[in-house]
Amino acid sequence: MTTNTERINACMLPNVIRLSALHLSRPNLLTSLRVCSLWHKVLEPLLWQTLTLQNQPCNHIPRQPTPTLCLRNRHHIRHLVQTGTNSLLKFLAFSTTPRPLRLTSIRVSLLSPEILMITQQNADTLTSFSCRSNRLRRGEADQEAQALWHRQLFMILEMVPHLTDLAIGPAVLIDPPTTVFSKVARSLKRLELDRVKVADRSWYDESTQSAQALSTLDPFPNLETLVMVWNDLPPLCQLELIRKAPKLKTLTWKRGTQLLVQAWLSSALPPPASLTTLDVAHSHIEDGDMAQILTMVPSLTSLNVKSSPFGPQSCDQHNGHDPAEQHAFAAAIQRKQNRGGRYCQTLPPHPVRRNLIVPCGSEPPTTVSVFG
Repeated sequence: MTTNTERINACMLPNVIRLSALHLSRPNLLTSLRVCSLWHKVLEPLLWQTLTLQNQPCNHIPRQPTPTLCLRNRHHIRHLVQTGTNSLLKFLAFSTTPRPLRLTSIRVSLLSPEILMITQQNADTLTSFSCRSNRLRRGEADQEAQALWHRQLFMILEMVPHLTDLAIGPAVLIDPPTTVFSKVARSLKRLELDRVKVADRSWYDESTQSAQALSTLDPFPNLETLVMVWNDLPPLCQLELIRKAPKLKTLTWKRGTQLLVQAWLSSALPPPASLTTLDVAHSHIEDGDMAQILTMVPSLTSLNVKSSPFGPQSCDQHNGHDPAEQHAFAAAIQRKQNRGGRYCQTLPPHPVRRNLIVPCGSEPPTTVSVFG
């Protein structure tokens, strides 16, 4: 068989078949056809399952085969990742080809009309949407335009029946927070808010009128994970998000955690009954308050805290006081080692330590992270 020095594009299947027919016998040609069929049915869907669009050079002129090849395989794409300005977005959003995208997840850095169009086109199949922007944090993007596009985004997400994962931020909400979050409340299982704030500052008034308005927020019947990172949302709104999530299992709060502790201790907000993971590592919580919280959340299995009372001197203050508790303390360490868990030796004074060992008759937390 002669050797052809011309580079062959593996995606150009007709050329592969034509060259194979020139040099192979009929049985081998049939084998080659089977391989090509395998490429079409198995390999191409895997190759095009995730499409990542990155920034292009300022002098970039897109070649015609690139969008043509992408549009030919667009029915294989399930995940779209966009990290910058890319000319291919227009082909994906405004192409008239009869084979549409069937995306299940979209992860972008900035909103644009093309992204909104693609999101609307995939409303029936979309389950995850993420818009996290470093450019907005640095003030490099048009915040006013992004705020308007976020308003349009939530109008589109209201029509997405299977949306389970939503992450946004930074973002400015033009509409009332009750209206915005009620659009996506029915199906979400995970909600992540990073540096989100409300344009109307009257919502930050902690008056009875604001509390009554926020109480109209629709419940989140399926929400299991809530992540709030350095948000500037109204404090009562953040508490209301927790209140309206009865199945909440994981809570991460990296700003205003004292508000959460005060609400729990004053019984203004009941702790979620199914809470298993609590991450409040960016707030100092007093030892006695943490002891009460652990008593109120018997289902807790993972705790991430940062507080000065969690020091090595706390263990020395209680050594040898109660033999029964020392025995339970040793037994808890042994159980944790048997389960392969990680145990922190610098436990706080005895109220918290007792709750870590046997919180209301339940098993102790399997993960305790303490950052001094």
